[in-house]
Amino acid sequence: MPQRCDAVVIGAGIIGTAIAYSLGQRGIRALVIDKLPICGYGATAASTALIHPLAETESTVALACEGEHVWQSWADYLVDADIDERGLMTYTPTLSVVLGGRDVPSLALTCDSLASLGIAFEAIDVGETAARFPQLSVAYLQNKVEGDDICARVFHNAGFVDDPQLATHNIMRAAEREGATFLYGERITEIVREKDRVCGVVLDSGDRIETAIVINAAGSHSRQVNYLASVESEMRVRTFAARQEVAKLPITQLQEAGPVTVMDADSDTYLRICNKGPVLAGKLSGDRSDGNADDPDHFDPYLGDQWVYLVNRARTILEDVGIPRLRLGVVELFDMSEDGQPIYDKTSLNGYYMAVGTSGHQFKSAPVVGELMAQIVDACESGRDLDSNPIDFYLPRIDHSINTRVFSRLREPEEAEQQMA
Repeated sequence: MPQRCDAVVIGAGIIGTAIAYSLGQRGIRALVIDKLPICGYGATAASTALIHPLAETESTVALACEGEHVWQSWADYLVDADIDERGLMTYTPTLSVVLGGRDVPSLALTCDSLASLGIAFEAIDVGETAARFPQLSVAYLQNKVEGDDICARVFHNAGFVDDPQLATHNIMRAAEREGATFLYGERITEIVREKDRVCGVVLDSGDRIETAIVINAAGSHSRQVNYLASVESEMRVRTFAARQEVAKLPITQLQEAGPVTVMDADSDTYLRICNKGPVLAGKLSGDRSDGNADDPDHFDPYLGDQWVYLVNRARTILEDVGIPRLRLGVVELFDMSEDGQPIYDKTSLNGYYMAVGTSGHQFKSAPVVGELMAQIVDACESGRDLDSNPIDFYLPRIDHSINTRVFSRLREPEEAEQQMA
């Protein structure tokens, strides 16, 4: 274990690992520290790894569209197709059918954003939806009808990753090639500061690591890490750990029609139907009430009311689905923010950065988030004040720029809602 490094990244999930990789490409060698035993554990492993453009701000729609290009060209992103002895993850492109009308704010905003980006999508009626997606209940589709018989939108820039842990391992190997080091089974107990500058971290083993850069990508523990850095009080948008369930439904008869992702915007539910394996059902956003925060070190690991809700939603949306005999699924804690949007930012403690509030909706953008955070670090370490002079971050694959102000810790929680209004 190094006693000194260029940067410490706290968290070896898909976000933290992507940040370490992008930092390495800029010559900043990172030490990635995680209390779990391997990379891609926790919320990353529990992710259904859906790649789709549905989002609640124009900027997160753009990030997702840029990210989809990366997943499509995975070996190019990693530079070396033989980087990982385990092989590369498999990305399955699919159509993503989103049920609901333009009265659903996130759907309306996504459609408007895609149109402004020049990315095609379809608006289809009940008859066409039923013909192209026979997995769906016709009776349910008829309840989604709006003007001109439209009941769904179809996004073409969508798909899913078969193994989110393997995808993270791929990035880890690429990050190691760029000089990154990974340390597992260790918890950060102190973030050391000298006046207004971070200067190191202390591990629960008592070891101290000297560094001038610390990046919080700690997932469900992100809020606790911010307390260690004494920056939580400056956050206008807070993060918290929230328990989430994913239901697994053994519905093999739906596989014949091919893979597809279904999102019911009204009920905040998604379904992932593959060529093999169970149908996965989960919530698109989850409960954002800070009052429902869970202790990241002590939470109920058993499937419960969410599972029942998701199974009932699946039975309503899909054709001929029975009640599973066994409760199958995954329970994990997600890192949520009050407004449902990620925070990618610096803080008042020079050298301390955060990529938080990302669980459940930023897996799809993770490789691009790595590039974004590396650019934020590079700019701030060069003397730029991101609060007064945010970055216009260029997305070359879709030829579009987004301003980092929308990801600021100082934004008001209502700003995302205003974009959807």
